[in-house]
Amino acid sequence: MSSIKKFILLEIGLGSLIYNLWLVVLHNALLAGSSGWVTTEVIKRALKLFKL
Repeated sequence: MSSIKKFILLEIGLGSLIYNLWLVVLHNALLAGSSGWVTTEVIKRALKLFKL
């Protein structure tokens, strides 16, 4: 997968989905943003670890 497609899929697509999920759970935009960022980073590192 090209790096541009991977960036769009992970950062924009999955990142906004995760942010919205955390926003529903936490009801706080600041916590949802930071939690979404951490979750996205963990997913990226797990994909790199498992070479997917």
